[in-house]
Amino acid sequence: MPECDILVVGAGCFGLSTALHLRRRNMGKVILLDREPLPYSDAASQDSSRIIRADYPDPFHAKLGLEAIEQWRHDSTFSPAYHQSGFLVADMPGGTFVRKSLQTQKQLGHQNVRMMDFSNIKSKWPGLSGSLDNGWDLYYNPEAGWANARQAMLSALSEFRARGGEFISGPPGALETLLFKDTESVPKVVGVRTVDGTSYHAPKVVLATGAHVIKHVKAGSMVASIGWCVAHWRLTPDQQAVWANHPVVNLHNHGYFFPPDSTGLMKMGWGIISYTNAAGPWLSVGIPTEAEHGIRHILRMVAPSLEHKEFFDMKICWDGMVGDRHFLISRVPSYDGLVVACGGSGHGFKFLPIIGRYVADLIESKLDSEYEQRWAWREQHIEALTGAMKGRLVKELADVVLGARL
Repeated sequence: MPECDILVVGAGCFGLSTALHLRRRNMGKVILLDREPLPYSDAASQDSSRIIRADYPDPFHAKLGLEAIEQWRHDSTFSPAYHQSGFLVADMPGGTFVRKSLQTQKQLGHQNVRMMDFSNIKSKWPGLSGSLDNGWDLYYNPEAGWANARQAMLSALSEFRARGGEFISGPPGALETLLFKDTESVPKVVGVRTVDGTSYHAPKVVLATGAHVIKHVKAGSMVASIGWCVAHWRLTPDQQAVWANHPVVNLHNHGYFFPPDSTGLMKMGWGIISYTNAAGPWLSVGIPTEAEHGIRHILRMVAPSLEHKEFFDMKICWDGMVGDRHFLISRVPSYDGLVVACGGSGHGFKFLPIIGRYVADLIESKLDSEYEQRWAWREQHIEALTGAMKGRLVKELADVVLGARL
């Protein structure tokens, strides 16, 4: 019956960051549990590359993003995984994301972000030889970039272990149920039992199981499990020379792709349609045919030389989606001793170096009131799908045709 001071369940972005910051503060014995060793295949935080940006219309997320970028640059655990390639984002005619994000960045003192037109883009980055000339707004931020997600996660895990933290994976780390002690007021969470029958006891438990949190906490419609489709391809040496020094490209709400890594690997994520899987489990089983077609369509628009590349490692990455896209970092009102940290909502990974600091603040009862209010338990006020996915389609996997497999 292992015991510890704080038990963190889930070694994704939020859980691992929390465990690391707890040990950085020397907050007693910390055990981190997960059903699989790192890295694993079906979580958004375990993918090959993730966008690191502070480009948001609202100042709250923009400031948080700037704080995170500083740590990506200067924290030795994370900086080797970070690439400041720049970030180019396009918004459809009539959209507001680009212009509002530009305004927010300038209000925060970042004057080198700028609007661009596609003719300038083609001359600066020859790989982007398509056309978005029909009224799209284009915005470039040279201070953003991308991170190798696997590298960053493994580095964080290494530091956590070096600081005395214990990571347990496989059946002994796979959550089966919370353990409770009845009290006169609300049930008190005193630990967890894993699928192999091991019971772990701790006075404080952090549930950071991402899209799986709804299996263990009655979150109603507050958190939904959403899958996003990605595909990878590899460049030839000649193509890699052309694509050197290109930025991350994001067609807002449509799709995004990354410049090549040192091996010529590129990745694109498709954003027009996302998926649920009511039958479960939320496994990466290849992607729907329509998603592959959608990815190729966007490449044809923006980077036509890549449209017919041979795709591989096509998969669905799952995340917990919250309706207002603010995270869920809160004590659970119906339980004593339980904190949830989840709801990455498709944009949480960039905060890996810092998000655990805020969870630790909550555990120590010193989280700033603004953060506490934004990330509070708020089930009665939002609905996960109609809020976060407004304007985009969400389909059930059972209703679509699956194409390529892993």
